[in-house]
Amino acid sequence: MAHQRIHGTTARQPAAMLAEERARLTPPRPTAIFVPLLEEERRVSRDGYVCYGGSRYGVPWRYSGRAVTVRADELTVEIRDGDRVVARHPRALLRGMTLSLPGQYQGVPLNGSGRPQPALAMQVAGPEVEVRSLRVYEAVLAGGEAW
Repeated sequence: MAHQRIHGTTARQPAAMLAEERARLTPPRPTAIFVPLLEEERRVSRDGYVCYGGSRYGVPWRYSGRAVTVRADELTVEIRDGDRVVARHPRALLRGMTLSLPGQYQGVPLNGSGRPQPALAMQVAGPEVEVRSLRVYEAVLAGGEAW
């Protein structure tokens, strides 16, 4: 029989204490209930996507340019506007994926009556140039006095 040691502080055998403790323990909960829930603020791009975790997730076009909240767990990415869920996607399997939303562009105005876009360029007036008849140049080349 192996020699059982006595703990210096408790003056008891650790193996006996472990058996008593195991009898009172509850079984551990499944790890799935402890999945971390991440939440971050993102801005919806002009083409109606939110970038998260290296992938793009579709959002209804009306949210373009607005700030939204992205909540994610191991399987799902959820895009919210306040308390309202505006899009839900399965989590991208690889970085760089684009996941569109069914009906993402439904109702988008195609007649140009949407939000005005900022100007890409501005016309600047150049220097004023004198306009002459070509006869003036012909006269100069001929050695004559044009003006």
